Amino acid sequence: MVEGALAVFRHNVWAGAIAAALFVPALAGWFFAYHRYVWAKRTEEEYRVIFNNSNDALFVFGLGEDRATTSFK
Repeated sequence: MVEGALAVFRHNVWAGAIAAALFVPALAGWFFAYHRYVWAKRTEEEYRVIFNNSNDALFVFGLGEDRATTSFK
């Protein structure tokens, strides 16, 4: 009777340890991804302010008459 209960307890301990071993990296990965998402949003807003306040221009360097890239002359 005691050995059966001890076996069930051992099984539950192993199951809990395996569940925790899978849950902790998953939670850490979620926090890492969320941190990157928040950082990207903040950086995007900073660059948007910079680019919205600058003149709109497109520079194409190194295109020759045949539209093949060439060296600067």
